[in-house]
Amino acid sequence: MQRNKKKVLFLIPTLFHGGGERVVSELSLHLSTRLDIVIALFDEKISYPFGGRVVSLRTPLSPNLFLGAYLFAVRLLRLRSLLKKEQPDFVVSLGASANILSLLATKNPIVRVDMFISEGRKGFQGAIFRMLVHLLFPRAGRIVAVSEDIAQDLVATFRLPAEKIRVIHNPVDIEKIGRLSKEPIAQEYEQLFQHPVVIAMGRLKEQKGYRYLLSAFALVKKEIPEAKLVILGEGPLRSTLERQARTLGIAEDVHFLGWQGNPFPFLKKSRVFVLSSLWEGLPDVLLEAMACGLPIVSTDCKSGPREILGSLYGMLVPVRNEPLLAQAIVRVLRDSAFAQSIALKAKERAEDFRIEALLEEWYTIFQ
Repeated sequence: MQRNKKKVLFLIPTLFHGGGERVVSELSLHLSTRLDIVIALFDEKISYPFGGRVVSLRTPLSPNLFLGAYLFAVRLLRLRSLLKKEQPDFVVSLGASANILSLLATKNPIVRVDMFISEGRKGFQGAIFRMLVHLLFPRAGRIVAVSEDIAQDLVATFRLPAEKIRVIHNPVDIEKIGRLSKEPIAQEYEQLFQHPVVIAMGRLKEQKGYRYLLSAFALVKKEIPEAKLVILGEGPLRSTLERQARTLGIAEDVHFLGWQGNPFPFLKKSRVFVLSSLWEGLPDVLLEAMACGLPIVSTDCKSGPREILGSLYGMLVPVRNEPLLAQAIVRVLRDSAFAQSIALKAKERAEDFRIEALLEEWYTIFQ
């Protein structure tokens, strides 16, 4: 029987929190009107809405080396079985573990690279992953890089053919963000936002550079005592960061509010958004904050912030430089005219990442 729609299978560990997970959510919701969408998850953990069908491989990621290796083997067998059953026209994998799996399980998958690989993975595991990139990525039918820097790194460092690589930025549903940003926040947080709030968002892990942000915020407090820092997100470093805040004497002014299903009202009520990352791909949180009309202060990490902000749409500071990060935050909080100017420019820049235009780029991949 001939299909009415082409079938696309997205492979990702979960749909639970995270930037890549949000991208799959948005793409599946919009693409499902014209394509048959199947989302294969390592583990059925879901916090985002989705379009199409979800199938769980029931093999969660594990930090244990031996259990992880066993689960990877089972996952590979189950994915091959699923692909044989579903017979998708295209397989799109997102994230390092999913990319390796899809390259082993099927021919010519589309692998989406959302991390600057040369800087984003360190130590023994990083060396193994870079070796796998050299060995397996040439088997990809198409490589979708989320930034120009990532595309150039794949060519220069891993000698992948440029003609196989396509840059498609992460999409932003601006109307949806605008609508959600108008929803009320819990009453317990209302008083907090009577203060000038510096806000950051993302998983509490080393990559996000939160320990440098906390040190910078301690310097901000010396200049603007009424300032508050709000961090949205969960992760393995929460207790470490809370302890650091206590050591710095700023614990009462740093608020870890956990993961929020709708973060946009929190963004909308804040005075400045800060990205303190050590490395990135193309950070969704930056685009979402810009769509909410916030002035942006970001580290100039590889990759994404400079590609998004340039010299016009926000403030870039060196990675791991707490004094300059604090100085930029203080300037935005003190100079309302400057803050309003870069906020307006940031919101205009967010229009370049509208989901409607980027969906068409994905459709061309599936021709």
